[in-house]
Order: sequence, then structure tokens, then C-alpha cells
Amino acid sequence: MDAPVGVLARTPAVSDDHRGGVRRAAPRARRWSRPGNYGEALAKHPTDLARFHRVIEKVTELAGWDAAKRAGRALGLAAHRSFLSYVAVVAQVSKGARGEIRVDEAWVVADCGMVVNADRVRSQLEGAFVFGQSAMMHGAITMKGGGSDQG
Repeated sequence: MDAPVGVLARTPAVSDDHRGGVRRAAPRARRWSRPGNYGEALAKHPTDLARFHRVIEKVTELAGWDAAKRAGRALGLAAHRSFLSYVAVVAQVSKGARGEIRVDEAWVVADCGMVVNADRVRSQLEGAFVFGQSAMMHGAITMKGGGSDQG
């Protein structure tokens, strides 16, 4: 997949409004890091393993996971739950002519409940993939003196 790659800007998190440093909602694990809140939140919104299973099964089916692995293609799988939505992604990667990592193709499956506007959901998922690909391929955290150089 030859997708345009954006530039990430790092902004310091200066308030307790639960935003991550790259201007998006922070993962729930970080948000519930205060003592007592995590178990309470899990009780209210437990992880639905059947929904996880369905998105993983569907995305690996769409990617032709078994045949691709037999053919020697390099595939990766990621699955995540956030805001009561379940998403799974398969990416096929290879090395380019100069040895750089290339993402050749990707498949994304989401179970986000009732969809009002499918185009908006698709745009959100495509944007999230490009954002994640940009962070993976061009982002870096460097360490010095036991801490991050980036703050």
C-alpha cells in the first residue's frame, strides 16, 4: 500500500484531560491508571472476547493469511479494543530496493456497533492506519541518562 505519510508533531500533555501527546484520545489503560478506576471500568465495559475473535477471524480471512504464510509473504496482525469498538489489522510487508520496510497491502476490520455513516467509519480507519504507519516508520523515541530525550 503506497499511502502518503504525514508528519507527526509532538505536543506536551500539560493538563489532565486524558489526551495523548499526538492529539488523540489516550488509550484506556493510561486513562484508568488511577487506583481503583480500572476494575470499575472493566466491570462496566468488559472485554467481549467473541467480538475480538470475529474481527481477527474476518481480517485474517480477507488477507488470505494461511495461503500468504505458505507462500512466504510476511504478514503481521494487530488487534485492539477502545471506546467499545474492536479492530483488527493485517499488514503485508516487504523490503524495498534500498532495504527499507514497505507496507505492500493492509486489511482492516472493525466492529464498532451501529454504523450511521459508513464512509466516515472507513475514513477514520484508513486515517488511523496511515497515522500508525507514519509513527512506525518515521517516529522514534531516544533515551539519554535514563529518560526520554523527547520529554
